[in-house]
Amino acid sequence: MKKIIIFLLLGLFIVWCTANDNMQNWTQTWTTWTTNTWQTNDIDDLSKSERHQEWVQIDNNWKTINTWVVYPESDENSSVVLLIHENKWLTDWVRNIADKLAAEWYIVVAPDLLSWYSENMQETSDFETEDAATKALYSIEQETITSDLMAVQDYAGWIDASNWKIAVVWFCWWWIQAFNFATQASDLDAVLVFYWTAPEDENVYDEIEAPVYWFYGWDDTRVNSTLGDTINYMEQNQKTFNYEIYNGAWHAFMRTGETSGASETEMQARDRAWDKMLDILENI
Repeated sequence: MKKIIIFLLLGLFIVWCTANDNMQNWTQTWTTWTTNTWQTNDIDDLSKSERHQEWVQIDNNWKTINTWVVYPESDENSSVVLLIHENKWLTDWVRNIADKLAAEWYIVVAPDLLSWYSENMQETSDFETEDAATKALYSIEQETITSDLMAVQDYAGWIDASNWKIAVVWFCWWWIQAFNFATQASDLDAVLVFYWTAPEDENVYDEIEAPVYWFYGWDDTRVNSTLGDTINYMEQNQKTFNYEIYNGAWHAFMRTGETSGASETEMQARDRAWDKMLDILENI
């Protein structure tokens, strides 16, 4: 009898939620939260991929850098994309982005920059939460990040299936890190930076050699407030650069635009930026 009453009450509650505008919003939020499974879908997509995926260990001085590498199904040599993860860790989403880029005929090399963080924390999976991983990343010295990326670039440059062209795609996490790498690394064909700020020191802009492409979200006010200075410094130093601002997009829209709770404008911004990225990579 108690079970019948419970089911009746639950049924009445669902009917009431459906009829009530405010509760419809609550129901939609609940549904979004319970079905927002992009991480799980990323794992599923990776497991179903027909492309060759592998983990490699790249030596750099006293440590090894765990690196996710995906190859396209092609008998022709391909350009290499160095895919740099956000200020979280090497997530399943980033690894899935690597696979999607490989589906577009690129060799993708995605290093885990938390590799050998400490004796007990030697890879992304050793961190219990994203917050812990973020704090760890921000504690790593810039010189260490650059050194690791230089080692990864050197590895990428010797991949037999490559055509010797290398582009860097950087999601968030310190434009200063991306810029510092670009000023010290030779033979980069393009640097693509998504939604992050540029250095405040105008003197360092003279060091960059590769063309730079920025991707901004219209509603990412904190990042966009620095755009004016960035444009001026790049122009003053006669550097090749291009930027695009995507309407209706917030910070990290390339990731959030793929979630089930994304707005229509976020999804459209993500798709437009993806097409723009492919167009740039195709023409390096």
